[in-house]
Amino acid sequence: MISPSSFGSRMKISFSGYNRGETLQSFPMLVLLDTNRAGFSYGQFASALAGDLRFADADGVTPLPHEIDEWNTNGTSVVWVRVPQLTGSNDFIWAYWGNPLGVNPPTASTNGAMWSADHLAVWHLKETGFPFADSSQQHAVSAGIAPGVTTGFAGKGEILNGTSQYLNPGPIDLGAAFTLSAWVKLDSAATNIQTILANKAGGWNSDGFALFVNSFQTADGKVILETGNGITGMTAVTGTSALPPGQWHRVTAAVDRVGGTARLYVDGIDHTQSSAVQPDMEYQATVNIGRFTNGTLYFKGVLDEVRIEAWMASSNWVWASAMAVSLE
Repeated sequence: MISPSSFGSRMKISFSGYNRGETLQSFPMLVLLDTNRAGFSYGQFASALAGDLRFADADGVTPLPHEIDEWNTNGTSVVWVRVPQLTGSNDFIWAYWGNPLGVNPPTASTNGAMWSADHLAVWHLKETGFPFADSSQQHAVSAGIAPGVTTGFAGKGEILNGTSQYLNPGPIDLGAAFTLSAWVKLDSAATNIQTILANKAGGWNSDGFALFVNSFQTADGKVILETGNGITGMTAVTGTSALPPGQWHRVTAAVDRVGGTARLYVDGIDHTQSSAVQPDMEYQATVNIGRFTNGTLYFKGVLDEVRIEAWMASSNWVWASAMAVSLE
């Protein structure tokens, strides 16, 4: 339990933007901290690295898991917090800091507990070289050709050149259902297939999945989930211009592999026109970020917050994940 009197500062963080009918349990919320927030100052912390930062449920004493993604005392700090539930516009939590006797971060903020219960991988993509951390601590990336660090959607991201750069986290067991997502800023000059995530080689029927933007040799802005078993294949697809280049957009594919269906979202909005998925596709193979696994069809642009969740996310979960900043 948290003792509020042990901390010199506290702040109420409200989530007034959530107005959907579904209650979302154990939701990872993005909290941005900077001096534009009333009552917040980096000088109030007892630890220069925010080891004394804590979060509590609405009761003010029940601790919540959190992860400091980036701590920037000269600007905006990026923190993820597990909110017990989102039910409506009156939800809130508490942040505490300024405890000289509690400068060591809680274990749950560093051991992957923030993510590992329902995520297979969470890549914040802020590194300047290998290894690229997986915050669920299951699939850190130590292979590939490292992209360059740049400004991302939340803190830093990685800019890929479209010809050679990619990340290889190795084999990932996707299970019977899974959700793929990423914040994407597609280069305005990018044409042809722009691969976000894939565990298969190029070819419509090759075994596995590939999530990408643009149809072959076009810049039509479709979001496509291509799946196959090596003999036949299925394609889930949006309409044209679902993802315009040059701007940040969150791409999500929520997949029921066994049921043979998927929903495709851009910025939390369902754009699915065809939902077919190959049920017997390869689902335990090596995954690549930014290309097909045979070294083709690279991504050109910036990627941030690439995730694989271990379930088929609901439409409300996907919407709230895309709106996570504005929900505060």
